[in-house]
Amino acid sequence: MSNEHAIRRDLGPLALMFAGLGSIIGSGWLFGAWHAAQLAGPGAIYAWFLGAVIILFIALTYAELGAMFPESGGMVRYGHYSHGSLAGFVGGRANWIAIVSSISVEAEASVQYMTSWHWQWAQDLYSVSGHGELSITGLILAALLVVVYFLLNFCGVKLYARSNSAITIFKLVVPALTAIALMLSGFHGENFTVGITGGDHSISISADLTAVAISGIVFSSIVSIPR
Repeated sequence: MSNEHAIRRDLGPLALMFAGLGSIIGSGWLFGAWHAAQLAGPGAIYAWFLGAVIILFIALTYAELGAMFPESGGMVRYGHYSHGSLAGFVGGRANWIAIVSSISVEAEASVQYMTSWHWQWAQDLYSVSGHGELSITGLILAALLVVVYFLLNFCGVKLYARSNSAITIFKLVVPALTAIALMLSGFHGENFTVGITGGDHSISISADLTAVAISGIVFSSIVSIPR
């Protein structure tokens, strides 16, 4: 491969690892747990393990393909190599839509986090209709956050790496401290066996699978798969 067509390696292994971790640890670590518990109840813990196994197989597949075809734009090229130009085109457009939409998803998630602040302006970011719709102020703030997140990614890989490494460290520390604080304040080991013996809180396999698919368990990890 000639130098003019070689892949630019502006990120080191540590920055790449932080980029992957930063993609995984996003809004899903709270929203995913919340929605999974609503859908699967006590079986939500098993939904997370099942989701981890599914993502592991997908990640290992892309790791193998990435080593076999060390080229940029893997999500487009792999489909092109295996099924032709049409499959590559469809896969590329689908991947582009997924990446673009994730920015707006994270922007709205950021606004939703802000509604827990005690200031009145933060609590007014959602409309009073109760249907989960952003108010005018919330829409404006979400739009501004979309611009900020876009510029952060657009301004350059090195800038993204520097800022993302610091943000990822923060993302690792906060959930870890939260989990430790919750366990120290009241850890109940019997909750891991609730529903196994049946009864009112019995575990449902269909509910677990639904939680894996739509609660955010897979979504929070799939965006970190290298393209």
